[in-house]
Amino acid sequence: MKISASAQRKPKYQVLVDELRRQIKVRELQPGDALPSYAEMRARHDVTISTIDRVYGILEQEGLIERKQGHGTFVREAKQILTGNVGFIGSSPNGPGSVPYYAYLQEGVKQALAERQQSLLYLGTNDSWLGRHHDQVDGILICNVENPTRILSLMPSHLPCISIFNVIDGITSIAPDDYNGARMAVKHLQGLGHKRIACLMEMLPTQARRRYSGYQDGMFEAGLAIDPLWTRLTSNVAFGEDRKHYLRWGEEEMSRWIRTEWAEAQCSALLVQNEMAAIGAIRAMQAEGIRVPHDVSVMGFDGTELCDYSIPTLCAMEVPLQQIGTRAVEVLEQLIYGQSFAPQSILFPLQVRHGHSVRSL
Repeated sequence: MKISASAQRKPKYQVLVDELRRQIKVRELQPGDALPSYAEMRARHDVTISTIDRVYGILEQEGLIERKQGHGTFVREAKQILTGNVGFIGSSPNGPGSVPYYAYLQEGVKQALAERQQSLLYLGTNDSWLGRHHDQVDGILICNVENPTRILSLMPSHLPCISIFNVIDGITSIAPDDYNGARMAVKHLQGLGHKRIACLMEMLPTQARRRYSGYQDGMFEAGLAIDPLWTRLTSNVAFGEDRKHYLRWGEEEMSRWIRTEWAEAQCSALLVQNEMAAIGAIRAMQAEGIRVPHDVSVMGFDGTELCDYSIPTLCAMEVPLQQIGTRAVEVLEQLIYGQSFAPQSILFPLQVRHGHSVRSL
C-alpha cells in the first residue's frame, strides 16, 4: 500500500482507513477479497494492534468490510450500486450571487469529496429541484434553503440527507453555533467597555434568530437591560438569493435608523447579522459623518476575507465554513455506507476575527 507524502501528515490510522476505503471503492479490492492480517499490517506499516483494530473497526462500521471469526477480514458485497455523486441543494457557489461565505463552505465539501474520489452534483435551489435526479446521487446535502420540509417530502425515504446551516428535525444537521457565537460577540464588546450595544438583524431566518437570541442572553448575563431603541429587527431580506444584497440592506436600514432613533439610543457599539450587512451599515454611518470605530464600534458575523475589504477592517465572529463542509461530507458518507445513528445537531464554535472596526472605550 503506497501512502502519499501529503497523507503522511494525517494520523496513521486515518491514512490507512482512507487508502483501504479508496481501494475498495475503485475495486482494487473486490468483494470477497481478504484484507491483510494483523501481522501483515504490523509488518508493512509499523503500527500497533490497537491501531489496526481501529482501522478495521471504522471500515466495518461503514459497511465496507466484514470480519469472519477464525478466517480473517474480507471486503463486503456492496448493498447498492453507488454513483459516486453527492447532490447539493442550495445557493450556487459559482452563480452571480456567489460570495466567499459559500465559496469557503464549498471548498470544504469539494476537498472532502475529492479525497473520496466522489463528485458534487448541483441540483438547484429550494423548489427548483422538484425531486428530480435523485437516482443520480448517493446522498444529498441541503444548504440553507427556505423550505426544507418541501424538499424532504420529495426525496425517496432511503436517500441519505444532511442539512447544512439549518437545524432540521428528523435529519442530522451541521451548523455553526450561532447562539453562543453571538453571546461571545457581546462579551467581546463588553470586555472593551461597551454597555449600550445595539443590534441589527432580520426577524425570520433561523440563523438570524439564533444570533439575536444569543445577543439577548449575552446582554442579560451581563446584567444589561436592552432598551427597545437599541434593536432594529426587520422583515426578511427580499432581494432574492444573492447575498450581495445584504450590503444594500445593511446600508439602507442603518440610514433609516440614523434618520430616526439612532441618536436617541446613544449606543457605542453595533452588532450586525452578517459581514455584508455590517459593511453596509459602516457605509451608512460614514455617509452621515459617524466615525467607525471612534464614535461607534461595529461587529458582524461570518468572518471571511470580505472583512479585510472594509474600511476600517471589520471585526467579526468567524464561522468555520470549510470545516463544516468537510464534516457534512464525512457524516453523509457514514449514512451512505449504512451506518445507523439517531439524527443529531453538530454545532461548530465561532471565534473572534479581529479587525479595526471596534475599539475600547
